[in-house]
Amino acid sequence: MQVKTQVAIALADQHLLSKRHKECSDAVSDWRRKAEFAVEKQKDDLARVALERSLESEQMATGYAQQIEDQAAETELLRNAYSRLERKLSETRSACEMLIAQNRRAHAMEKANAARGAGMLVQKGQQ
Repeated sequence: MQVKTQVAIALADQHLLSKRHKECSDAVSDWRRKAEFAVEKQKDDLARVALERSLESEQMATGYAQQIEDQAAETELLRNAYSRLERKLSETRSACEMLIAQNRRAHAMEKANAARGAGMLVQKGQQ
């Protein structure tokens, strides 16, 4: 798989994790609100269940937050690797172009020297 594709996948994963983290954080708020409402209605059993769900959502949100940090670090490593590869590719292309130009110059010099040599032979033959 190409590094560019891996960077794109890592970014997509990071975005997905952020979305899930937000969903869990929103769920924490919703469950707490439901717990407060249940307490107001004196439904302690429902309040307890809502608080338990709030804690579960909070734990999941914490887990996603850690995964986001890990994914961000991994994404940064991939981006750096991609940048290094791009630089190396650019350097290699430049070196290749330089070698091609040197090769062309060498061939041109060979032809010029051959033509000069042939011209010298013709002059010597005329003398």
